[in-house]
Amino acid sequence: MKYSMVKQFSNSALDNVFNFIFRWVDFGKLMLEVLIAFLSIWQAFFAIFYNIFMYFYYLILFFIDRGSEESIRPRIFRRPVSGRLSSTPSLDLKTMAAPPPGMGSAARAATETVASAVSSVSVSRKDSAGGGQKRNILKVIGEPVVAFFLALAGSFKKLGILINEFLNKKFKPVKEDEEKTSKGSLIDEYLREYERQRK
Repeated sequence: MKYSMVKQFSNSALDNVFNFIFRWVDFGKLMLEVLIAFLSIWQAFFAIFYNIFMYFYYLILFFIDRGSEESIRPRIFRRPVSGRLSSTPSLDLKTMAAPPPGMGSAARAATETVASAVSSVSVSRKDSAGGGQKRNILKVIGEPVVAFFLALAGSFKKLGILINEFLNKKFKPVKEDEEKTSKGSLIDEYLREYERQRK
């Protein structure tokens, strides 16, 4: 018999000791979660009565606040109606004293001057408005907008022209004649160089 067969039982015993401890730790964690869940149940139960109490408490404060804002007597569900009624004072011309003799002519002259001033102002307004014609609101509003967009389009057009000129200067195409002449001159140079080396 080999010793390894005997040793496996001691190893299993040590493993079972550690398993026993870890299972107790797991059981403790599980019981802690059960306790927390149990406490949360009673917390939700007592929160029902707490919220009902706070509802009635703040409802009473709301009624007191509304009553103190509106009037001395608390009117909770309707706005207070003012007891004062507005009325214009009545004039009885028969009981009033007669005005002095010069007052009638002065009042008449004042009304005539006021009427002439009002008529002159209205005539000047008609003349300034172009003979009494109404101005078109869309035209008045639209003209500056159209002018703005036209100016914007002009500026974009000028910018495009400047960019085009710049690119034309930088990327100028090579003419075919210049290419031919340059190619011909290079070939001639190579031929001359080759002949010199042969000599």
